[in-house]
Amino acid sequence: MVFLSAQEIRKPASEVLPQVGGPDWERRLPGRIEFVTEALNREPLPLTSPVEERRGSGALRWIHRHYVLSVPPDRQADVEAKIAALSEVDTGLTVSSEDRPDGVDVNIGLDGLLTHTIQLNWARESVKPRVALLICSLGDDLRLAREFVALDAPIAVGVEPFRPFSKEVGELAHVFHREVWLSVAPGAEPNDATGGAVPVRSEDDLGRYLDAALASVPHVVGMTDADTETTNDRYRRGLMREAERRRLFYVGRESAPGEAGSVRAPAANARTVAVRDETRPASDQLAKLGSAAQDSGSVIGIGAPRVATPEALGQVLGRWRAAGIELVPVSDLAQPANLSAR
Repeated sequence: MVFLSAQEIRKPASEVLPQVGGPDWERRLPGRIEFVTEALNREPLPLTSPVEERRGSGALRWIHRHYVLSVPPDRQADVEAKIAALSEVDTGLTVSSEDRPDGVDVNIGLDGLLTHTIQLNWARESVKPRVALLICSLGDDLRLAREFVALDAPIAVGVEPFRPFSKEVGELAHVFHREVWLSVAPGAEPNDATGGAVPVRSEDDLGRYLDAALASVPHVVGMTDADTETTNDRYRRGLMREAERRRLFYVGRESAPGEAGSVRAPAANARTVAVRDETRPASDQLAKLGSAAQDSGSVIGIGAPRVATPEALGQVLGRWRAAGIELVPVSDLAQPANLSAR
């Protein structure tokens, strides 16, 4: 595959934008970003339409564009060499990469500001479909939690903090070698260790809330806000920053890789699908989840702790294995949040 051929993106010297600096640097930045975008768009590549995110504030504002491209894994060196040729488009342009289990994220920046991300997914032959299951939010019913962890599958439990059995569910899951995830919600006002309210209205409040929440739920490996319908972009950014700082995994609400409303959830390397429609049988939703894995390759199912779900799961697990669908821990399809370049 020929990717971002240097001959195609090179422009005559008269067309290359001047060096950075000067009193009108902020005014020129959007035009320079568009110049790089046009260089990408000129290539006959199977890039997805970019997910656009507005960044910055005040006079310094720009748009970050996130693309997805599938390439053979043995072409990595060639791909990255071709992307590096972009440095000839603008003297302030830099290119760096971050490895993932299923590919590489190539970050393109101008003067230290991330402007474009190309998510390279390794296209492999005969990839075995994988499903990871996260059941949240548990903590009110210890008996129901036992039914989930007793299933013969690496089902992760999402534990809501400050509930009657939050600690017990975490310990139970740990005994059964199941992953424990903290299920959080914005605007909650739980009681901390001293019994005082901890309203979540700012990043400082969020940090204090998570300190208390993690103290109430043992053995946590990741955080999720998948159990709420009201998560906004500002809260999600704060939650991902806290996950990164605490070296925890993060999985958000329903999304495809690179999509989560206007904020990308970089920790997820798989599509996330809700299995929590109370108007439909759990067996029907689980069957749809298996089909999604066969179509997409990797899927994280976010389920509700309904009474009928353990039995439905017990029935479908055998059919999934017979169909070649592999059951994996949620952490296999997620990566620790990394927002340093965002």
